[in-house]
Amino acid sequence: MNPPSELGPNTPPNLSQPAPLLARLIVMPFNHWKFSLCLLGLLLTACGSKTWEKLDRTTPLGTDGKPASYMSRFLGNSYNGPPRTEEIWRDSTGRQIEPETVVRSVEQYFREAGLTETFRKSGSWIGDQNQLVPEYRICIIAIEPTVVIMIPHNFGELDGRAIVGIRGDLDEWGDSEFTPLLLDGVFTGTDFPYEEGVKWFSPNSNAQPEVLESKQKQIFQIKMENVTIELQVDDGRIYATREK
Repeated sequence: MNPPSELGPNTPPNLSQPAPLLARLIVMPFNHWKFSLCLLGLLLTACGSKTWEKLDRTTPLGTDGKPASYMSRFLGNSYNGPPRTEEIWRDSTGRQIEPETVVRSVEQYFREAGLTETFRKSGSWIGDQNQLVPEYRICIIAIEPTVVIMIPHNFGELDGRAIVGIRGDLDEWGDSEFTPLLLDGVFTGTDFPYEEGVKWFSPNSNAQPEVLESKQKQIFQIKMENVTIELQVDDGRIYATREK
C-alpha cells in the first residue's frame, strides 16, 4: 500500500513524477494555473508557424529596380498586448531591411539636419513627442540606399482639428509607415500625386534636401552611390523608376 500523501493544499505538485501533463494540470493548485497556462502558451507559440507571408502593400524600389516585397511573419502572442510580428522589405536579390529601421533613419536625418525646428507642432502627443507637421508629404521611393522625396502639401490650420481631418483623403497616396515624429507618417511606394517644388534627400547622406534636377521637361533624375532614380510626371502623378 502506498503511504498517505504529505502534500498540503498549497504544496506544489512533484513535477518530477512521470505523470502526463494534463494530469499534472488537473491536480495543480489554483495559484499555479496562471504560470502553467503561460508556459503552455509559450509551447504552442514555439510550435506555431513562423513562415513569411507576402502582404499587399505599396513599397519602395529594391536594388533590382522593382518594388520590394512586403513580408511579415508571426512571432508569438504578447502576454498583455497585440501579437508580436516582424516585417521586412525584400527584393528579388535577397536584400532585405526592416521598414522600421528605414523610418528611424528618416527621423534621425530630420533631427540632425535641423529640419524638425521648421516643422509645425500638431498638438497630438505620442508619449513625450509632440508630433510634427512639415509642409510636405514624406515618401520613401527606394531602399539600399534609401531615397526619399518631399512633395509639397498644404495641411491647412492645425488648431482644433482632428488627426483625420489634418491628414485628409489618403486614397491616392498608398500605404504609410507609422512614426511618432510625424503626424502624417511616412509614405512608401513608387508613384504619388505630384506638386511643383518636389525635393529629395537620403538619410545615407548629410546633405540638405535638394530640389529635383530636371533632365528634361517633366522628367527628373537622382544620382547617388552608383544608383540612378528617374522620376517622370504624367497626368498629375510622379512615377519613380530605378536603373538596375
